[in-house]
Amino acid sequence: MSFVKAVKGNTYPDDREGFLYALSRRESSSDLNLPDHHQTNLKPQRVHSQGHRGYIGYFQFGEAALYDAGYFTVPHPFSLAKNSPFQMAITNNDWTGTWTGKNGVRSKNDFLEGRKHQIDAMNFFIQRHCSVLRNLNINEFYGKKVNGIELTESGCCAGAHLVGAKHVLDFALGIANETDGNKTPISHYIDLFAHYNLGTCCQRKIYIRVKKDGKPVSGKSVIVESDYPKGKYYKQIGKITNTYTTNEEGRIPVIVRHPGAKIKISVDGISKELIQESNQVQRYEIDISNGISIKATLDRPSTPEPKPQPNKTPQEIRNASNQSQQPSYGGGRHTKTH
Repeated sequence: MSFVKAVKGNTYPDDREGFLYALSRRESSSDLNLPDHHQTNLKPQRVHSQGHRGYIGYFQFGEAALYDAGYFTVPHPFSLAKNSPFQMAITNNDWTGTWTGKNGVRSKNDFLEGRKHQIDAMNFFIQRHCSVLRNLNINEFYGKKVNGIELTESGCCAGAHLVGAKHVLDFALGIANETDGNKTPISHYIDLFAHYNLGTCCQRKIYIRVKKDGKPVSGKSVIVESDYPKGKYYKQIGKITNTYTTNEEGRIPVIVRHPGAKIKISVDGISKELIQESNQVQRYEIDISNGISIKATLDRPSTPEPKPQPNKTPQEIRNASNQSQQPSYGGGRHTKTH
């Protein structure tokens, strides 16, 4: 049993690589399980077959996205003005500009040849989206269901890629279900890309595994309750309760909540409580042979990722300005319509 949904007929592993493969599948109909030279993957790599409105590659990047990631620049001085030559050039996706040479990428062909540089760029945006989601306190909502859709770290990251993190917050608060230029709602991405483990997106993860007589137990219901009364949005969220079913390895989806959240794990009517530690991987084995007992294993703490520093570069200033001018917050596509 997989915790993640099929994307255009394909189901990928629920790890970060699987997330990248699934996102590529949704964005460009590619299949990164196949070689780059396979016919399925050739079209997204061809310059003359770039996507709708000039977006390119496996993840359908625009000029503004690759400018942010440091790969591309345009022949106009930086400006915040909406109708300035800079702003007009960086959003029209005609690719009239200069490739910076970052990671050896000196042309569009370099960037599109194979998956390496495209995946590097997407990993850059995964980390950026995750940082912005944390800074907007969206991690308080992880586990909450809105219109039947559970908000997860990976689903919210995908939603931020679609239309921006600010619209993820709007959806979480029940304010709006923003769509992209193709009328794809953010709820679709939040749902489609739920329950992937993005690894270093944040350092805190809780892994639960259920065993009986030393063997994994599949098909077992596990109730996960989480509560974070100190949260900024606690009045809107309250206590969160979800029921997951263990897979053939006795596991449930990785749990990510706000640091300090109280979490109660219940199996067969017996419960244990724990705290979501900050920047800590926590692994728990639940043995239901005689009642219930929990064996905990904590990985060594990792160095916390620094929060993004506002106004540190002209590009970050430009992003901040865009946030005030339009209802988005740093989407990797940058107003992509496909």
